[in-house]
Amino acid sequence: MVDDPVYQHIVLDTATCTVVSHPLVQRLNYIRQLSFSYLQFPSATHSRLAHSLGAAKNAELAMQGMFDRGKCYTTEGEKDLPYDVMARRSEYTKKAKITALLHDLGHGPFGHALDKYIGFRDPGDPRPSPDKYYTAKYLEAYLRATLEQEKVGLDAKDVAAILRPQRRGLEEIDSLIADLVDSPLDVDRMDYLIRDAHMTGLSMGFTNIMALIDRMRPYRQGSQYLLTYDRSAVPYIEHFLYARDAMFINCYEHLRKLAAERAFTKIVDGLLSDENLGISGDDLVGLTDEQIMVLLSGIGSGSETRSKLVSHLIYNTEFRLVHEVALSPLAEERTVKIATEELLAMNQTDIADWIAKIRSGSTAACRLSRDVREWNEGALEGLQGKPKETYILKPKYWEEIIAGKSIGADRAWQVLVVVPSYEVYPAELSATRILVKDPSGGFRAEEFFNVSGVMREVLDNLMVQRRKIRVFCSADVLLEEEKELKKVAIEVLGQ
Repeated sequence: MVDDPVYQHIVLDTATCTVVSHPLVQRLNYIRQLSFSYLQFPSATHSRLAHSLGAAKNAELAMQGMFDRGKCYTTEGEKDLPYDVMARRSEYTKKAKITALLHDLGHGPFGHALDKYIGFRDPGDPRPSPDKYYTAKYLEAYLRATLEQEKVGLDAKDVAAILRPQRRGLEEIDSLIADLVDSPLDVDRMDYLIRDAHMTGLSMGFTNIMALIDRMRPYRQGSQYLLTYDRSAVPYIEHFLYARDAMFINCYEHLRKLAAERAFTKIVDGLLSDENLGISGDDLVGLTDEQIMVLLSGIGSGSETRSKLVSHLIYNTEFRLVHEVALSPLAEERTVKIATEELLAMNQTDIADWIAKIRSGSTAACRLSRDVREWNEGALEGLQGKPKETYILKPKYWEEIIAGKSIGADRAWQVLVVVPSYEVYPAELSATRILVKDPSGGFRAEEFFNVSGVMREVLDNLMVQRRKIRVFCSADVLLEEEKELKKVAIEVLGQ
């Protein structure tokens, strides 16, 4: 029995207790859910294990609700869940609960801060979600025996298949569990949103997740059951999506957290690039927050740069925002407006010169530097482009250039460049499926944004606020030096 600040009380059955007791699962108790957010929100020190238990609780409630109703929905209408499915109710509920419990198993210390760096470090095998890769690896290598013993009774391959992003070959209720644990509106997001809001004190993150869980509906499509929501869930989903993006702006991508995570990955990059140390990414991913900080403190003493950055993290020394560049449609509109005004006042010779300046990025019409515009194009290409160059090499290059032209190359550790996460460049917005009844009496699973008339524009506008390249300097940079640093940052990145 576990007391919990979100659900008040969580009761774990024998199977769940057995899995929770495994050392790799207990390791999640020593990894903070919100990375370096505690530097800004001192109470935000809750663990990934607490979150995983909450996700498991939500999965259990969701499965119980759908089985209690005993209905599924098809193009032909509302049907009773088949007898063979209902007969395996306890088995499916247990599978959903333990799969939700293990969904974060592969996260490294400080979570996404390390994940995003490790994921793109190998240009030949980029992984946007390395935690899923390590989850599958750990399930096979270390948890198979625990899951397959009699008091748990689950096939490790089944659990791994449900958690695999591709989900090939999933049928029947396994496909429903996959949606439940990992989809645009799943039990994972439902827990972390209200848990993080509670632990940070950011009330904007609170939303009625019980209203969402009660409105979950299984939709039968071929041999699969898909997760959909009753149409009455639309206003709750709208609130949830707004709350989620508001938390990104005010918590998950808070400036203090972003700067700390960049400082952290600079230290890690130094360690992994040092051939004398012989440390691999796999070595670091398996550690806890405290273990990696002890490691960084010890090995960091061999490098002035690493040592000073570690001190900044330990003593919570602020990095000040020096400059930021917006990568938004509004910026493009402003560029077009300025370009049009300039063109109207030019003769043919001037236009030729202007075009040359445009190409070099040296005109007022190009508020973004050519380098930044190329970076933006690379980010839009995603994994099809060059993710290592986009997310690891280019920020490091900019830090060195900006420092070298302002405060000196030997002080590059005092400059941090943070680029937007690849997550802010989605191919298309998605927010689950809504169950819609046709005039014929049958049902269809409709894309949420085809049902909600307002949220696409709202979320687009919120996403714009997240598409920024930011330059920080350490607090011990003098104000006069900071002015010069800003001047160079504008020269290198634009404005």
